[in-house]
Amino acid sequence: MTYEIKVVRGENQGTLSFNSGSISVNTPCWWDPAVKIEAGTYAGYATWMANKIDPGSPPDNKPCPWKNNQKRRVGIFLGKGVPVVNRTRHSDDIFIHKGTDASWSDGCIVADSGEVLKIWNAITPKDSQNVTVIVEDQKPAASPPPGGKKSYNPFLIWGERCGFIP
Repeated sequence: MTYEIKVVRGENQGTLSFNSGSISVNTPCWWDPAVKIEAGTYAGYATWMANKIDPGSPPDNKPCPWKNNQKRRVGIFLGKGVPVVNRTRHSDDIFIHKGTDASWSDGCIVADSGEVLKIWNAITPKDSQNVTVIVEDQKPAASPPPGGKKSYNPFLIWGERCGFIP
């Protein structure tokens, strides 16, 4: 089975969405604006983060032997070579993981811990490239013409004056 996570980014905050069976997530998310990944589609998987520990992680977590066997944080890995900040570099360490605001991010996308855990628990098997992550930038709303007037089209103006166009 393939899973899809969609992230639509606004100016400072975005929305992360996921649907699979009875699991539906639609939650705010954040990222570090200085280390923002490029919009795109990434092939990832549910796994554990190698360099972050988290006592609240699920009990079937892989312990960190180099950190007194503490539990590693769960996350959705976006794959290797993710382009960062206008493609000035690439990263092999970009995840979707728990966080409460942009300060939790070093380039990752962060969201509420309970919502991330719902997604992570729904994805099986773990450590298998079965997740498509789509990151999009929200398109600004189209602005009306200057002064709120209709654009100039002589045929439309003629039609309006003659009563053909209401």
